Amino acid sequence: MNTIPITSKPLQIPYTVIGGKKQDKIQRYPEKFTLLILNRQGRIYRQDLFQNLEKTGFGEILSLESSSASFDLEHLTRKFPKVRFLQFHEDRKQPDKTATIGEKINVGLEEANGRFVCVIWNDLSFKRDMVPAAVFEEIQSRPFLCRVPSLEDTRGEPIPSLLGPAFYKHSLKIVPLETGTAPAPSIYPFDYCGFYDKEKFLLSGGFDGNIKNPYWQILDFGFRNFMWGEQILSMPALKLTYSQEPPSFDSSRDSDYLRFFLKNLAVRFHGDCGKLSKWKFIPFYLKSGLHFSKALKQFNEVRQWVDLNTFRFSQDAVSVTDLWDLA
Repeated sequence: MNTIPITSKPLQIPYTVIGGKKQDKIQRYPEKFTLLILNRQGRIYRQDLFQNLEKTGFGEILSLESSSASFDLEHLTRKFPKVRFLQFHEDRKQPDKTATIGEKINVGLEEANGRFVCVIWNDLSFKRDMVPAAVFEEIQSRPFLCRVPSLEDTRGEPIPSLLGPAFYKHSLKIVPLETGTAPAPSIYPFDYCGFYDKEKFLLSGGFDGNIKNPYWQILDFGFRNFMWGEQILSMPALKLTYSQEPPSFDSSRDSDYLRFFLKNLAVRFHGDCGKLSKWKFIPFYLKSGLHFSKALKQFNEVRQWVDLNTFRFSQDAVSVTDLWDLA
């Protein structure tokens, strides 16, 4: 396994595993599927949630919990002994050190015993509270980094969860696409949701915890993996519905965009490797709005990361956008 620090931030996230049957870490369960639940606030009745999820056909259920969720965990562990709860320790006095959504998913996939891990939120439900057997079969027969579901809002209207990138006048745009009946590429998994191949995910380095904004974190995950030869495809047969209003994402070009830009859009593929040219620094500095020393530090850090992973690149961002031909 590649030991290169792919996202350049070591995994140092304190958490506690509560409940669930004890598993032998040495054993492997290649035939098993894990359901990973992300939790956000809302009118979610957790007992009903886990009762419904136990009917979906997954061999394992993990729930990612915040520190504030501890009041009902003891009851839930008794009621649902097969569910494992991963409670993250958060310091409210240091919010900048709180694990991002992507980092929590990274931990969840590390902990998962299944070869394939389905990530959804607690306000999403499967059609008829089950996953069709054909979905499990297709995922096993054609493993990809990630297969993304079709999503609907509370009114049953489709949400544009199939997305493609394009450059318009040198500016990146993400374009919602119509979901058809056949699998199609998507530049990222909307709202982090999808079936992930655990091995491919871990080899990719997962989500970059240095990027705090969820929009740029997910987009970085998608672009990076397409540039490294992986694929994210839609799965029309897998349908999920929100029980409350879907989230909105902040796509403003903040400080996290700068890191995304350097890691993805500024890299060029030459010969058989990816390169971030030193000549890119001055244009980056002038447009970043950062102090010179801070801009140089960030540029050099990402340039070192690109050099470490140089031979993992099989194309650059321009070539990736050509896969959709939306311009």
